[in-house]
Amino acid sequence: MGNLSDELVQRLRARALDPAGRSGDAALAAQSISVGDALAAQRAELAGQPAGIQEGVNEYLQGMSSPFAGMIHNALTGDGRQAGGLLGALSRLTGGKQLYAMTGSGPVSFGSSADPTPAPPPATETAVADAEHRLGFALPGELRRFYLEVADGGVGPGAGVYSLDELLDKHREVTSEPVGPQGQDWPSTLLPISGEDWDLVSLDRTTGRLVYWDLEELDDDDELPPGQPTWAASFVPEADSLQAWLSSWLDD
Repeated sequence: MGNLSDELVQRLRARALDPAGRSGDAALAAQSISVGDALAAQRAELAGQPAGIQEGVNEYLQGMSSPFAGMIHNALTGDGRQAGGLLGALSRLTGGKQLYAMTGSGPVSFGSSADPTPAPPPATETAVADAEHRLGFALPGELRRFYLEVADGGVGPGAGVYSLDELLDKHREVTSEPVGPQGQDWPSTLLPISGEDWDLVSLDRTTGRLVYWDLEELDDDDELPPGQPTWAASFVPEADSLQAWLSSWLDD
């Protein structure tokens, strides 16, 4: 297995300092507006329309029976209190995470929001050594250099590479008990380094390749006899190396 090139490390350091460019999620957050602001803009636009159009929109929304339709109706034609309450509940349900929806005018964010910030500084040698001790094995060279010279997570595709704490938490989560639908253990050589919940990108510690765990392959796995290939097939190639994965993201 190789290591991150000096050129790539320099490019990643520059991205780590860019609040709106350090990760895919950071870029999306910088481009998005909150659903509350989006509804407020629509309300202002509707207020400038002729009375007949306003009445038509009002009647249409009143005829829809769903909480979301009620929220839109209240936001556009009422005092906004119901909409505010539903948006607050949505924020609590997402656990503080931001979710996004693409609209004709760009991405709209749901849930909690915060101003983009740079990535955290690189981890110390002591912190990396402590993480390796708790994992029970040394980090692959590419990943180790990332933490020591780029950032303690938050840089890369999606939400970026995990911080060391997130890395430890996710490794503990997937190895503390069987995770497969038929009691299969998580592959011992795969170290999850990025991803939300169970959509994981992992680094194979023996080959240096990155593997994506494709949950869609497991839809019917609980109905198959043990030993069927579905579990193995749910791990699909993602990139030849961490270097290739991060380079592809930077060049995209």
